[in-house]
Amino acid sequence: MFEPVMGRLEEGPGELAVPVDGDALVRVARLRDRLEAVLATAVDDFDRAGVWELEGATSITAWLRDRGGMARPQAARLLAAGRRFRELPVLAAAAKDGTLSGGQVQAVVSTPDGATVPVFAAQQAELVPTLAVLGPA
Repeated sequence: MFEPVMGRLEEGPGELAVPVDGDALVRVARLRDRLEAVLATAVDDFDRAGVWELEGATSITAWLRDRGGMARPQAARLLAAGRRFRELPVLAAAAKDGTLSGGQVQAVVSTPDGATVPVFAAQQAELVPTLAVLGPA
């Protein structure tokens, strides 16, 4: 399933012309957010498996910078989201299915600390639908 889907995705972006239309722009931005949520989960899995170490990198962040062409802050945010998704599966599902925007997800991922994550995790089934109607701020 991965290769056929990836093939279609890799062929498409360069050919995509987004019309000067607010709804079209929102659709593309929301698709990007959903793909980033999938990528964050994959980065966490890759990190936990230690594959970056086998490839000679000093850290997953360094690997993302070198191999993924990311800036350090971008790599760090992606890794933080992936780790938080592991702890908050309802949040992860809402990010991947588009219930939450990337801005909403980032607000949640960057806010709770180690002490508040378990509280959020215990209440995430109730909190995520409430967050879905709020803005990222």
